[in-house]
Amino acid sequence: MKLKAEKKANIIPICIVFLTGVVIVFFCVKAALENITQYGVGFFLFAGFGAFFVFICIMHLITELKKVFDLKRLKKEGIVYNGTIINTEFHPIVNINGVHPVTAICQYSDGSLDGPKTVKSDYFYNELGLLVGREVDIYIDTINPDVYYVDMKKAAESYKGF
Repeated sequence: MKLKAEKKANIIPICIVFLTGVVIVFFCVKAALENITQYGVGFFLFAGFGAFFVFICIMHLITELKKVFDLKRLKKEGIVYNGTIINTEFHPIVNINGVHPVTAICQYSDGSLDGPKTVKSDYFYNELGLLVGREVDIYIDTINPDVYYVDMKKAAESYKGF
């Protein structure tokens, strides 16, 4: 689970880089077409840098949309197990707006003879140390069991009521 502020903050630089790339491409191509005889090649080269910015932003958008659609598919088609947070990991190297994220290590049992299985959640930016022992929903993909998602909503809601 990510902070809403982080999701919004992520899109602002991408939009700025995208718009910068579009402006560079537009003005460089326009200038190159007006001065095709003398400096046109240089303007087209500089327009390539702008096109690179646009390309990177479009690829980032495609990647983020794929993550959203994969998560929706997993929540819709995946098998839901009830898990428990058994530990947390603090990540001191990662720093977003002065806050270090935490990963929840969760355990669930799918009824097989292998015993309980352990999975990790995505980064979480609240005090998860207080959530050890709380329940979470774990979505497992039916096609590839290595693909999973730990839904921290249940633990976060129980934390609010604590």
